[in-house]
Amino acid sequence: MKFHYILALVLMTGIVSILFMLNVGTRHEEIIVGAWKEIKWTYEGAEDKEDTLLRAEALKSLRSIIGQDFLIHENETWIFTPEGQLITSTKPTENDMRLRWLLKGRGNILVIKNGDIPIESYNITKLNDEILVLSFNVEIGAKGVAELTFERIRL
Repeated sequence: MKFHYILALVLMTGIVSILFMLNVGTRHEEIIVGAWKEIKWTYEGAEDKEDTLLRAEALKSLRSIIGQDFLIHENETWIFTPEGQLITSTKPTENDMRLRWLLKGRGNILVIKNGDIPIESYNITKLNDEILVLSFNVEIGAKGVAELTFERIRL
């Protein structure tokens, strides 16, 4: 008899856990839909011991180097549509790449695709109705983590 109670408890706990995990992922997909404007870009190296003025200059050149391989552009707006399309400007043209977005994991990994080919992947370190923070690992000279901070905008 105790075995049946324990079995029922374990099954109910498993079902509740699965539903919770599915709900968290869905919530992130709902929150991310909309327009986001980049407000800050930061880089934290493995060993940050440089002077702040030198670091600011290094950050500018590092950003341009990293930006060659990523969708990083100064003052960029990213628009996530409910259909999974990503538009990276407020005035799209026919020459824009047709990017797609999807969330993986527990809703904490943003994957950007060009067609069916994944081209970028970001960790979502913060996501709420007003702020989106994306981070990714960088290995240029030394290892570090770059973060993009976005603020929701109303178009």
